[in-house]
Amino acid sequence: MQAGNLNKSFRGRGGRWTRTASLLAVLPMLVISGACDGLLDVELPGEFPADKLDNPAIVPLVVEGAQSDLECALSRYIYATGLWAGEFHLGAGERASATWATRLSQAYTETQGTCVGGLQYSPYLPLQIARAQSNTALDLLANYDEQQIPNKTFLVAKAHAIGGYASQFLGEAFCTMAFDLGPEMTREETFRKAEERFTAAIAAASASTDPEAREILNLARVGRARARLNLGDGPGVVEDASAVDEGFVFYATYDNQTVRRRSMIVEKLNVAPISSVGPMYRERQYVLDGKPLPQGDPRLPITNTGESMQVGGTIWWTQQKFPSRDEADVPISTWREAQLMIAEVELGQTAVDIINMLRATHDLPAYQPTSLDDETILAAVQDERIRELFLQGTRMGDKLRWNEPWMTGFDYAGRPFGDDTCVPLPSQEVNGNPNV
Repeated sequence: MQAGNLNKSFRGRGGRWTRTASLLAVLPMLVISGACDGLLDVELPGEFPADKLDNPAIVPLVVEGAQSDLECALSRYIYATGLWAGEFHLGAGERASATWATRLSQAYTETQGTCVGGLQYSPYLPLQIARAQSNTALDLLANYDEQQIPNKTFLVAKAHAIGGYASQFLGEAFCTMAFDLGPEMTREETFRKAEERFTAAIAAASASTDPEAREILNLARVGRARARLNLGDGPGVVEDASAVDEGFVFYATYDNQTVRRRSMIVEKLNVAPISSVGPMYRERQYVLDGKPLPQGDPRLPITNTGESMQVGGTIWWTQQKFPSRDEADVPISTWREAQLMIAEVELGQTAVDIINMLRATHDLPAYQPTSLDDETILAAVQDERIRELFLQGTRMGDKLRWNEPWMTGFDYAGRPFGDDTCVPLPSQEVNGNPNV
């Protein structure tokens, strides 16, 4: 990268950027220009005047700004969809949290979310900003050649990968979607858009000579495999996931510098007793394949504090996968997820071998199925995904893809559950977009 005020370091075999200067949202007004209220009328710190953008030295910062936006959005996406899909158990009286946790009040269509507030954590606006910011970066990159920006091809790849993930998350959570004042799209159409972005990222990363291009290539391959999994394209999933480098991890980074840089997971589950780890994970912590697991599953580092929360007398369970504000980096894309996607498609002995390969790295007992029929093996793969990808933003997409039942009746605090199983478009998008 050629951003002079960034100090880059890597952790493991994947991307991790540590910022020595606060990198806030770049160009938010330009990203979503030419529109109206709500989503399309945003003011955030860190804006650049348009006349300052005619400078190739600025372009890498715009790409980094898009990554910063995606990181903020991912934190909110994991928390909001975790409440929605039962990954978290609400234990406080926050109205915003209760809205998501019960899928009842249409109030969640009245908020789009923000990266600068603690309660407005809908992922819609942050994800749309990240996606549109990546498009702005690509528009700027088109104005220069490789002599003016030596790592242009790499930056194109990265911008497309960022846009792909933003589109992917929107498709996994929302019932329908709209981009750039365009028409309303189905979830399948949204996944197609994400697939297109990842395909462009793969092409650019493959052509780049930048030393970090391999990381973006892996990032995009995992992303496209995930899009294709949602689309039911089994051969495409296997093709992409099989090409991911073993051990690859790409992190979204968090710290305690600003509100937007903090992890919503740490804030809501650990710093304050707002939410608790959901029952489905508590039940799995000391049981594997229906058998006792005395040492516990290291993939589910959760703790019963013994403290009662505000609502319903529920006990506060915290998580230690991301133990503090400064140790909260989330794997956004991994080789392990890629392997589990192959397992979900292939099933049979291939899936069993993958499960046992991943378990072996945690010194866990091998999986010994009673049958290799598809139903048995798929259930095992699904359980492994729940454990392996805990708090990594996959739960809601998995729940919808597997057509799992949703909670009905009343929650532990006597609040009725609603009928929604995916998130409707915010009313600002519906009212402000003439094509919706």
